[in-house]
Amino acid sequence: MNPSEEFHEMSAKRSRWIKWDILFKVIGLVCSATIFPIGSSLAVLFTLCGLVIPNQFRN
Repeated sequence: MNPSEEFHEMSAKRSRWIKWDILFKVIGLVCSATIFPIGSSLAVLFTLCGLVIPNQFRN
């Protein structure tokens, strides 16, 4: 695999990861602003447990 393909693949993975991260945090913010006061804290916790920690073990 040449370096530009490798960089493109790595960039695509990071982009997908960031999309999920933002989605969880927006959902938490909406919940926190409307009905569930600790929604944003739980969204950050879910992001940590669902995205960050598994990604660390894969790499």
